[in-house]
Amino acid sequence: MRMALALLLAASPAAAFGPAALPPNLSAVRLSGVRLAAADVPVVPAGTTAGTQSSWQDLVRFSDQANPLPYARGIQVKAWAPAEKQAVLGHLAWIVQNQPGLWRRAVAYGPLTLYRTNSMGTTLILTLYTTITFTDSSFKDGRANPSLTQSVLHFIIHELTHVADIESALSSKPGWRTAVEARLRDYNAQAPGLASASARTALADRLGLASAYGGSNQLEALAELTAVIAMEKLLPPNHLAAVNIQGPVEDFVRREVLSAPGAGPDLGVELAKGAIYRDFNRPADAYAAYTRGLQLDPTALVAYIRRAEVALSDASLPKTAAADIAAARPLLPDHHNHAVIFYEVSTAEGALAGRHGEVLSDCAEAVAKGVENGLILLNCGRSRMLDSFSRGMRRQITPEQRDQGYAAALAELRRAKALSPYLAPKIEPLEKELEGLLQPKLSRKY
Repeated sequence: MRMALALLLAASPAAAFGPAALPPNLSAVRLSGVRLAAADVPVVPAGTTAGTQSSWQDLVRFSDQANPLPYARGIQVKAWAPAEKQAVLGHLAWIVQNQPGLWRRAVAYGPLTLYRTNSMGTTLILTLYTTITFTDSSFKDGRANPSLTQSVLHFIIHELTHVADIESALSSKPGWRTAVEARLRDYNAQAPGLASASARTALADRLGLASAYGGSNQLEALAELTAVIAMEKLLPPNHLAAVNIQGPVEDFVRREVLSAPGAGPDLGVELAKGAIYRDFNRPADAYAAYTRGLQLDPTALVAYIRRAEVALSDASLPKTAAADIAAARPLLPDHHNHAVIFYEVSTAEGALAGRHGEVLSDCAEAVAKGVENGLILLNCGRSRMLDSFSRGMRRQITPEQRDQGYAAALAELRRAKALSPYLAPKIEPLEKELEGLLQPKLSRKY
């Protein structure tokens, strides 16, 4: 999987984020809250070759050290080979020359730091904030494929789009939802019934999503479609016709991704600040950053979700979680990469507030969307247990219906533990309580 959150390693002073010092173990991490001026990222003159010193290359860092960001823990890094550096710089030079707007957006929040590893399972390239990790497989350029859709250049453009789309700031815009939501809904309704990868690819092309991977969610759709549109001059006309890119999609990509960023306050900067503060346990600073982001854009879906998340994590923060969830709900598409986080937060907030009926409604909604993880199931199981107990005590349901609720709650908790073993200390006391309530009925149909 690819992640497109926004923050950065590199050279800008931490003071740009405010007076509070970074945690001492993060001396290698620097935060940038100031855009680079457009002049700092010039278009590469015609004829520039990889390896030539120029200011754009100053914004590319090849690292042989472990990535200090929390999401990168466990990734074993390896040294960059000189030929690999030259290959990547060559592709970046093409992007800087031919798609300078995308380049400027990708480095608007700080330099890129690039890492190497042998393998990350099925992942070819992984983007974490402004860091990109390349596997051995990511250098196997599929140029035998005349569409270039499996080329290293395609992969790099895809990942730079994730960097530019900080915390889904671009792919959460209402304009992108309008452009692709119906297509994503159709793809995800039809694709599970198709037996082959080629059939799923053909479906994605017919729906104008560029690839089966582009049908995953709005984030990946933006990255895949941007790569195709950015490489237009390299692709054969028959491939462009097959991909079936529609006008609203192309208009959005050219306006919001391939154009240079404007001047002035930026939602992405605030989302980036909020993300780094959240990840390094500075909830008050994260809350303030998300609040500033919402002042810039009251439709900023991810800012609502993340502000609710940090508000729940710290009792000293304003009690805005319920209002933020309510504001985010109508903005959340069916296929959004933050849907898991939304349901984690919405079910946690409802459970803490004792609104168990609302939690169970969200649980059903998440299931219908194919959204599942341990935290959501823990919240669902706990609320189902308490709701069944409360309704049973008030005689709103029969004893048999109450026990059916207990059995369903037990199944959810067991599924949560299987998915997320780290939650076992929270789950097992509830599990034992339910087993006691259901004994000896567990020997029957439950």
